[in-house]
Amino acid sequence: MRMEFNRLVLVKRYLWGSLLVAIIPLALMAGLYDRYSSYLHDKLIVERIDGDLQTAIVKMQGFLDTQIYHLENLADLPEIGDFLVSGKTHSASPQLTDFFYLITNGQDVYGAEFFDVEGQLVHSIPTRSALTPLNTYHKLPLVKTKTVDILGPIPPENGKPGWFVIRKDVIRLGEKIGSIVLKVRLTSLTEQASLLYRDGVYQPFLNTASKASYSVLGTKEVPGSVITTSTALLPGWTISLHSYGKDLADPRLYIRYLLLIFVALSAFGIVALFVHMSERLAHLISPLNEGARSIANGDFSVRVSEDGPGEIRSLAKSFNEMSSRLNSLIHTRVDSERRTAL
Repeated sequence: MRMEFNRLVLVKRYLWGSLLVAIIPLALMAGLYDRYSSYLHDKLIVERIDGDLQTAIVKMQGFLDTQIYHLENLADLPEIGDFLVSGKTHSASPQLTDFFYLITNGQDVYGAEFFDVEGQLVHSIPTRSALTPLNTYHKLPLVKTKTVDILGPIPPENGKPGWFVIRKDVIRLGEKIGSIVLKVRLTSLTEQASLLYRDGVYQPFLNTASKASYSVLGTKEVPGSVITTSTALLPGWTISLHSYGKDLADPRLYIRYLLLIFVALSAFGIVALFVHMSERLAHLISPLNEGARSIANGDFSVRVSEDGPGEIRSLAKSFNEMSSRLNSLIHTRVDSERRTAL
């Protein structure tokens, strides 16, 4: 059968041509889809990360603006001058004390401290922390803004939480008479970026002007490779995303592998289908070929099966009809020649 099939050059060309026509568009479609999906995947990830970064920056800026607003309210109180001018009695009225505690009595602020023009601590309001008040902050990293100074941060150590300082000078009649600081919980700021955290993929870090990086838990860590960095939250302060563990391209590679497997299975299925069709066509054509040889050898009584599908059945019927007519014609001619001879 295979020897006969090997002679069916036209059938082979037709089948293999049809196979190429089926596989080439499939491969092109798979390649174009993979390229488009990769572009779309990268674009969506970049847009999502940029949107989340901007959201985190806005939340952090809102948190800082709230604390600065509280600090400015303290600095604008008329009675604050009595705490800061040297020689005055450092006592507050019950109403003023209640206002101090109203501003500082929250989980985000550990306390408020008041310094005179010489930098000496004249008053403090501790709330939730046993942090030792610092009389000077000159050793802390300093970032200046238009209205306040940001000092720190100080990472958690010895079981104490991390914090940073917001400081504002108190001005009266155009002269500095002292300053007020708020000790702010560091985690309250860093946790604003928690929406950027993706377990096993990437995590955000708060980068300060002192080149230190802090996780969303407020701990000082050494981050991995940088994916992207936000705009400045404060001068020298940014949020950056660092990858670790899985790659961002893992989902895309997974889809790509599935696509390649699908294309390979489809190509294998098409090849198997065409090979089966070729074998079946050879099996159906082989009796016709054998019948034609028998007729060429003078056997006009040969018949082929008419059980084939469609055109093969019609061809088999036509072949049998031709064989019958040839057989009848030959017998008629032989009989005529016999009679003529007699």
